[in-house]
Amino acid sequence: MNNSEIRVKVNGGYLVVRRNPDSDYNGIYIEFETDNGDIVDVVVAECPAQDDYKKINVYTYEDEWTEDWTRKYTLDIQEINKAFEK
Repeated sequence: MNNSEIRVKVNGGYLVVRRNPDSDYNGIYIEFETDNGDIVDVVVAECPAQDDYKKINVYTYEDEWTEDWTRKYTLDIQEINKAFEK
């Protein structure tokens, strides 16, 4: 384990959270790593530079048989902040 990841032991392997090293896509990704070292993506959450880091894109990987994401959600950070204004 290094300083840029969190590993949580679960049945059959680990949930691993890592920071995306690409500064154009600030964010994290969660993977499932089997006890044998195989890795499957679970979710990615990132704030892309192309959106001035004002949106959070969340990609889910719901099909264990493919490396492609299955759903994408976008959250607007400005709208999140408005929800907390009094």
